[in-house]
Amino acid sequence: MSKPWPDEVRQMVDALMHGGACPAVYGCSDGGWRIHTGRAWADYDERGRWWFDGSFRNAAFVLAELLQRSDTAAPAQTLSNRILVAVPTARTVTTDDGIEVTVGSKSVRWKRERNGWSLGDDLFTSDERVIEHARAMAVDAAAEAQWKLATDLSSRLKAKGIDINDPSATKRIIQEINEHYPALKCTQKKQDGKASQLFIGSSSAE
Repeated sequence: MSKPWPDEVRQMVDALMHGGACPAVYGCSDGGWRIHTGRAWADYDERGRWWFDGSFRNAAFVLAELLQRSDTAAPAQTLSNRILVAVPTARTVTTDDGIEVTVGSKSVRWKRERNGWSLGDDLFTSDERVIEHARAMAVDAAAEAQWKLATDLSSRLKAKGIDINDPSATKRIIQEINEHYPALKCTQKKQDGKASQLFIGSSSAE
């Protein structure tokens, strides 16, 4: 079983990933540790508590060097971070050859190409197109969630004997929605003292 990383190694890995790199960590035969980012490496000696990348360095210098010379896998991690900023409900996993994005019940896997990202037969030549696709997935996921909520509401009203097409049942429908479905907060607009329009999940009645 592999031994746990020292705190200094863990902190370096976290900082590298936050900066967009995808580091690999290896235990060395002399008891130390090596962090590799493709085109750069650095060793950490746990007993001496020092970093070495050809010369003895402090942690800040090593971090800067590893980030500057990180390999081509880094864009996948950077893209992952940008997707999560643009679509907080997304989940991303960096794979060996690209990135997997999941929003709601839908998941797609982008493959890294020399000149962009591919999804099936489609090639996206910029990260922005991938992010826009994730935003579109979020819109679809929100619509799907609303549809499921509305379907559940309809079934609940029917089970209680409430006919949504019966004008006299409006008050009971509003009460049921507001008590059990706060995301669909229901209000009714009045005109000349009479109820005229019903708004669900909207502030338009204000």
